[in-house]
Amino acid sequence: MMAQLQACITHDTNARLPALQVPTLVVHGTDDQLLPVGNGRLIASRMPGAQLEILDGVGHMFCWEQPQESAELVRAHAAVHA
Repeated sequence: MMAQLQACITHDTNARLPALQVPTLVVHGTDDQLLPVGNGRLIASRMPGAQLEILDGVGHMFCWEQPQESAELVRAHAAVHA
């Protein structure tokens, strides 16, 4: 966990996001205590055509907190772009 935190602090790819040309799904919870929900909005806004899904009342580990909804979001996104 400490190595991941250190990598997050020193690794910034924000400037490269607009160059991505792949279908992207950004999922973020409103109750994320590690990264504010505004971060998910920022990431999605910088990626051309990104789909943003905000999960109300969900924290950083959205796929554990809402596994069914998370899986359905990924399935639907993949089906549209298959």
